[in-house]
Amino acid sequence: MLQNIVNGNRRVRFAARVASRKRSPKKPILLYMSSPGEDSPATLRQSPSIRNSRDWRGDSSQLAAFRESRSNQALYYLLLFLLFFWLLYLRRSAQLLHPQVWDEDGTQVIPGLLVHGWKSLFYPVNGYLIFVPKAISAVSLSISGLYYPMVSTILAWIFVAGVCVAISVSPIALRGGPLLGVFTLLIPSDPEVFGIPLYTFWWASLLLFLVALWNPRSRGIKWRFTFIILGGLSSPIIFLVTPFLVLRAILFRQKRGEIAMLVAALLCCSAQAVAMLHPAAPLAAGLLNAHNLKQVLPKLIGGYLVGNFVRTTDHLVWIATSVFLAFVLLLIPFFRRSPWYLYLIALWCGTVYFIASRVDLSILQLRVSGPRYFFLPFVLLAWFLVSVLSEGEHFGIRAFAAVLLFASILNMLPVRSRPQRDFHWSEQLADCGRADPFPMEISFDGLRPWFVQLNRSECRALQQAGWIHLNSPVR
Repeated sequence: MLQNIVNGNRRVRFAARVASRKRSPKKPILLYMSSPGEDSPATLRQSPSIRNSRDWRGDSSQLAAFRESRSNQALYYLLLFLLFFWLLYLRRSAQLLHPQVWDEDGTQVIPGLLVHGWKSLFYPVNGYLIFVPKAISAVSLSISGLYYPMVSTILAWIFVAGVCVAISVSPIALRGGPLLGVFTLLIPSDPEVFGIPLYTFWWASLLLFLVALWNPRSRGIKWRFTFIILGGLSSPIIFLVTPFLVLRAILFRQKRGEIAMLVAALLCCSAQAVAMLHPAAPLAAGLLNAHNLKQVLPKLIGGYLVGNFVRTTDHLVWIATSVFLAFVLLLIPFFRRSPWYLYLIALWCGTVYFIASRVDLSILQLRVSGPRYFFLPFVLLAWFLVSVLSEGEHFGIRAFAAVLLFASILNMLPVRSRPQRDFHWSEQLADCGRADPFPMEISFDGLRPWFVQLNRSECRALQQAGWIHLNSPVR
């Protein structure tokens, strides 16, 4: 009798399990794109119900959903890329319509590639390694020396738009998504560094900021490693970012990826340090005195809001600076709950220090004198405001951030774009060699030329460089 009772209980439990399975529907496959603060770029996350591939591989509808999700993600990235390419065109259309060779690109990068080949990728320019600009130049010369300005400009624009896509989708601790990329391209400075192959190292620096702000919950390291290599071998900003990676390695020491990123950064620092110890010319140095540091707040904060207006006065700049600082003070309770903003502020302070150690702040002007040095501080200010706008707890705080961003857009309009003169590289190169040396004109500031003296052998090397050359049938 006891055995019958036990068997009866087993049958009851089995029937209950069968009934519960019939009542509970199958969990659907959930595929969604990682948002900032979750996983690495271009990563699809899936629900536990499809962890075992055998559960879903045979289901054609679920497989179709998976493919559709991946195609949607690719379409999303493509749309972001096109948006940023269009914004870049708004800021620097002249460089795409009339591409030029600029500054050290013509005086150091191209001659180095002609003489030393791809080895020159690791030769410093003005005391620093600039791997990304040199890689763009090397690939461009391998395609065409005759049409080098156009090819290198297209590659530079692809890189800049790609950096903005990375800013928008990377799992950093800041909120804002695509708005971070949009306002990166809308900073209120002269677009000196926009779309120029030589100046892509400024954009590579932004990849290092992403690594410093990467969400520690993210498991992927391949994108971070790529960003460190590209940025670390292209910009001295790696020296600023490495202490932040040391701090991350201490705080998140249970994550092996943080140690790996720190090792990669230290290797890049070593390479940059070797380049700085053997510069071709003495490195420029700024003046870190009281008079120079007084320029930091009005030029790098007040200038972000009102610096480009024609009738801007010192009083207006200081008023704008005071308004921004008051906004920061209002956010002190918010910083306690979101300490990543302190990281961002520390990055801004470190960037300002690096700029002050490079140039005299008192001579910088947003329009005409060294506008490139405003790029990184202004980008960090834009990220700060966009992130507060996206996750501020009070409507008043978000409205305040929106007003400051709107003011920065108005301040951008007077310097939205810049004209430049066409020096007709292809026509010059066709005539190159008729004199020895031949004075090739390249662009110095968009209007005034620099002259590069090329001998006959260098002229022939440039004329015959790449698949499309002077005697090419597809010319």
